[in-house]
Amino acid sequence: MKKDRRFLAFAYTLTSLALVASTIGVFTLAAFIKKADYGTGPEGDVGLRNYYQRGNGTLEDPFIISRPVHFYNLSRLQALGLYNDPSNPKYFQLGYDPDGKGNLRFYENDSSTNMVSYLDMSAYDGSSANKTIRPIGSEAFPFVGKFDGKHLQVSNLQVYGDPQDVGVFGYTYSGSKVANVLFDNLTVSCQGYDTANFGDLFESTISPNLTINGEEVSSTKTITVDAGDKLDISFINPGDKYVTQIAPSSEFFRVSNDKKSLSIVPKGTLDNDKNHVSIFDLFANYNGSYPATVYDRISVVAHKIVQGAPTARVVSVYNVSLTKSSVISPISLALTKADPKEHGCNIGFVIGHCDGSLNNAYVHNGKLDINPAYEGRTTLAQKSEYGLIGLIGSSVNNGYKGTDGTAGVEGSDIGVVDFSSIYNDIIDSNANFTYSSADQCYTYTPREGTSYGDYLRYKTASQSIRYTHARNTVSLRGQKVIQDSPGHDYGLGVFTVVTDTLTEGNGPTYFNTRLNSFMIEKSNDFDEVYYTTAEWNNSSLEESTKWGDGNVGDKLVHPGYYIPNDYDSDSNPLYEKNVNFIFKTKLDGASSRFYFADADTTTKGGNYLQEYFHSKLVDKNGNQIPKSNSRCGVMIKNRDGTNVASFNSSLNLPNSSNDDSTSLHFMDSPTEEGKVLISRTVNFSIKTSMANVTVVAKKKGGTGTSGTGPAQLGIYRVNDITVQRDGTQKTNRAYNKPDYAMFIPNDSDFAYFDYQNGLVGNSNNGKGAFKESQYANVDHSAGSAGNKLFAHTFCLPKGDYAIASSSSDVYLYYVCAQGQDTGDFDVNGALFSNVNSVEMVDFVKAPAYKKEGDTFDFDHPEDQRCFISLNQDNTSHFTDGHVGLNFTYNETNGEFYIQADDTGQNAEIISISTLNYAKFKIKINLIDIPASRNEVINYPG
Repeated sequence: MKKDRRFLAFAYTLTSLALVASTIGVFTLAAFIKKADYGTGPEGDVGLRNYYQRGNGTLEDPFIISRPVHFYNLSRLQALGLYNDPSNPKYFQLGYDPDGKGNLRFYENDSSTNMVSYLDMSAYDGSSANKTIRPIGSEAFPFVGKFDGKHLQVSNLQVYGDPQDVGVFGYTYSGSKVANVLFDNLTVSCQGYDTANFGDLFESTISPNLTINGEEVSSTKTITVDAGDKLDISFINPGDKYVTQIAPSSEFFRVSNDKKSLSIVPKGTLDNDKNHVSIFDLFANYNGSYPATVYDRISVVAHKIVQGAPTARVVSVYNVSLTKSSVISPISLALTKADPKEHGCNIGFVIGHCDGSLNNAYVHNGKLDINPAYEGRTTLAQKSEYGLIGLIGSSVNNGYKGTDGTAGVEGSDIGVVDFSSIYNDIIDSNANFTYSSADQCYTYTPREGTSYGDYLRYKTASQSIRYTHARNTVSLRGQKVIQDSPGHDYGLGVFTVVTDTLTEGNGPTYFNTRLNSFMIEKSNDFDEVYYTTAEWNNSSLEESTKWGDGNVGDKLVHPGYYIPNDYDSDSNPLYEKNVNFIFKTKLDGASSRFYFADADTTTKGGNYLQEYFHSKLVDKNGNQIPKSNSRCGVMIKNRDGTNVASFNSSLNLPNSSNDDSTSLHFMDSPTEEGKVLISRTVNFSIKTSMANVTVVAKKKGGTGTSGTGPAQLGIYRVNDITVQRDGTQKTNRAYNKPDYAMFIPNDSDFAYFDYQNGLVGNSNNGKGAFKESQYANVDHSAGSAGNKLFAHTFCLPKGDYAIASSSSDVYLYYVCAQGQDTGDFDVNGALFSNVNSVEMVDFVKAPAYKKEGDTFDFDHPEDQRCFISLNQDNTSHFTDGHVGLNFTYNETNGEFYIQADDTGQNAEIISISTLNYAKFKIKINLIDIPASRNEVINYPG
């Protein structure tokens, strides 16, 4: 069946009067549009055919797709190169409102007058040329328009494409946008190339080099670019056999009219709608950490046109980075030539290769049909990025995987200080602490190869023995700064641990018999934590010691005995300073690592918690985290993503320095000129507009006398502290005047709620068992609030901070930052303009339109999303044989299946890579295993 040849012939018949043999660019869509007056006939007439229901392709009057043929026409005209002018993007909309009442619907088929709720494409099944849907956009003629699905559904769509960029949309250019659509029962077929017409293109080995200002770049080149510099990037023409053009993946480069060269967008250009953004202006407005980089890609594309329709192949790829190492440094541009095979065959259900935006796009039941057998087609082994989107450009801000852009983003956006892990890195489980009467302290030998060896106190540097003040403690050297660096990763992320200012003792080794001024101490193992809601926000720099449950008025912290029915009553953020609700939960190793995020909102207590965290927490852009988001809770986790099951160390931060002053002391940062670090604290910087910082601490006194009263842990805004550069290195800020503080209650008024499996209640109800309740447990016994871990999350604005004890008896156990720009000093901050973004893209368990049962709700998608993506970090491989890969949700057992059409096709799949964000169970039926072990492999979330 030679349906592609018939398609080409049809295209040639349509355009024969307007085309010349070698190019499509000699005509435009405007030549075909006859704009009729509204109400006098069908609008949007193109040539002899009604291409759309109506519209002229502008923002105000988009092309309306109301029949299956209209979608086919979009596919066909895009293949002819009619919608690929970045300076004049066309607008498309699903759904027609015939009576002006705002009810968008579709005609049942191409001739029907009956209207339905979804666009049924089942008639376009590839059985003939004029029934074949091609991918919308290619590397030769990318889609640069705006497609708004209006939260409607397209059903039974089948797409057939060449082995480059394959999907409903093949290649979408920077500045394009596809949004608000759900595809149900979607089949995307990557069918190989037309051997007779395009064989020489795919079998070619050309790989032309780029030139910068006339100088050839065959492998790598780095140059400095300033705002006034000329920068002309072009390619060495491989000959006249193909039409060859250059293409960037981002809006930071401008393409010449003949598509033969690029220039960098000049300073002062910020026209997002026209897809032009200056890299110079983007850096000028950047407030994140340095070094910072914008990543890009430049491709050289060869294409042929046969009978009026093109097929394209990427023949050369250069990876590009634009980096500033500091605010005042110039921009460094680096080009590195890559293997064009890295482009691969990008297969996506919605978009094959996305350099633009894709938002609110979903698929219910999809199938990838790779290398089907067609006459006249040559199939290829596919080294492919594939999934809902095949390949996302490096310059696109990508929230596709469900984590990026949220406060819970994994990896580089997290900073963690876990003193348990630090202690265990230093001290072996069988370490021997020996008292030295001569030195009046204990000696020990640290674990061999510890990362912290250079920071431990010693008397003689050549000896392996280290000194500390008591058993099971670690004393750090004075005037030391511990932080991640390009040379060493301690897992601290954005945090810096700063030792004390003590300089007495045995010269530069800072050995001292009074070693109890700074140490890490092994303590009890804990498997639970108490979250406190009360927070001191000190705009007038009063003494935080005046804030507590024994004071009055604005300084009173009242225990939360009863959860109110309405969060906006006496428990909202305006009253956070004065009402302290405490929630106890197990540190149970839950996979989410975001405690309380699973609160049952049908209950009073669960609703209160979700409202509280929704009001308090922000993502890295300063936006509130949705209440139904799995990260709308307290993040307590290790940097590597595993849970903290027990805390077994502490950092003692006394409120008096070695000179008996109650003022904070400082040290100059050894890595950042002019930056001050507060001694004997954990310092950190927030580079974005806002960030969430979770602190876990307990009272030093435990169950003893000093542990019966309340305690506080303070956060100090270093930007607002004046430094007194005298011999004592003091500041003008006292320990008892933090900008923010968390409250640890006293024994005489200790009330808390139990939290179990999403429910809030109490276990002290006379029966000794948990009971859902709005009433708190109350325990006034001695030591009731002692020897417990308490946690609190602060939402802090951009700035430099230090965490320290604002009272005399607090241990700090753990601190974690969410929503940071970057958490690793050896990883460049990544910049993105607001032109291109990908977010809210997923498989779903229900279609948007269904005759009965649940339907997908675009306004509240969380319950229907599967949170399963196909891993773009690990390329999947297919042989040149045929495989039909199905992605379906099983409504009966609530599981998501990835499986081949039949087990005989499994051999055609070399590797497949998936990511699952713990919403549904995945069953992957792609591996031949003995029947006795079941034919399905289970992959839990």
